[in-house]
Amino acid sequence: MTSDDDAAAAEGSLHGRLRGLISALGGMVGDRVLLLSLELRLAGRALGTIVALGVGAAVAALTAWLGLWLALGAWIVDSGGSHAVAALVVIVANGVLAALCLVKARGLLKLLTLPATLRTLTGAAHERDVDAAPPLAARPEAPVP
Repeated sequence: MTSDDDAAAAEGSLHGRLRGLISALGGMVGDRVLLLSLELRLAGRALGTIVALGVGAAVAALTAWLGLWLALGAWIVDSGGSHAVAALVVIVANGVLAALCLVKARGLLKLLTLPATLRTLTGAAHERDVDAAPPLAARPEAPVP
C-alpha cells in the first residue's frame, strides 16, 4: 500500500466514525426527549392528584375550623354568655386572624417582583427592594457538593 492509500483509508475510517458518532448522539438525544415526555406526563398526573388531595384537605380543615368556633361559641353560651357575645367573639377573633394573614401576605408581595433577578439583570437596585439580601460576596461560602 502506498501512503496515498493509507491516507484514503484513514479518511474513510474517520468519516465512518464521525457518522457513527452523530448517529449515536441522535439516539441519545431522542431517548432523553422520550424520557422527558414520559416524566412530564407522570408529573402532570401527580400534580392533578396533589391538587385534588389539597382540595380535600382544605375542606376537612375548614370543617374542623368551623367546628372549633362552634364549640367555642357553645361554651360561651353554656357559661352564661349571650348568643350575641359568642358571635361577637368568633367574628372578632376571625377578623383579627384574617388581618394578620393579610399583613403577612402583603409583606411577601415584594418577593413576587423578583428583586435580586431584576437587580442582576439590569445592574441597578430595584426600587421596591427594601429588604435586599446581602451580596453574594458577603455571604459565607457554602460547600460545593
